Amino acid sequence: MKFNPLQQNWLDANTGPYANIMKANLERAQPFQIDGVDIRWSNGSTGKPEFSQRAVGNVSDTSGREFAQLFGGTLVRGPFETFGTSQRDQYIRMPNGQMIEASVLASQLNAARSAADPFSATQSVLEIYKVEIDNFNLATSTNAIDMMSKGMMIPSFPSNRMT
Repeated sequence: MKFNPLQQNWLDANTGPYANIMKANLERAQPFQIDGVDIRWSNGSTGKPEFSQRAVGNVSDTSGREFAQLFGGTLVRGPFETFGTSQRDQYIRMPNGQMIEASVLASQLNAARSAADPFSATQSVLEIYKVEIDNFNLATSTNAIDMMSKGMMIPSFPSNRMT
């Protein structure tokens, strides 16, 4: 893909993971693969099984590993199962300890590829994550996934316990 001078300036100013993801997202032949996740339950009135497909599925293992490598992190499975399934979301564990939901980011980047201006749309997605990563502090985070990472929350059935 050939970049115009403004785009090339952005790539030159944002070397490393952001430029790598920008290039990879715009130059990919196929979007990141996201598999559907069905949420299943039994209807309390009828006793019959029901299901609904979750809005954002789960990024495939292959796309997830590629994505994590581009972002400079490691692909890991989340500690919580999706209700009514044994599926767990995949996260990118960043070097600073932050856990980024890989499927949501992959979905956003896939959508950016089909925007009227794919470069600007991808840039907007990456800028949000860049700000979040730059301001992330694991010690003060109260996000459930981060609390799991710190050992402050323990997943168990039937309920979660706080330490």
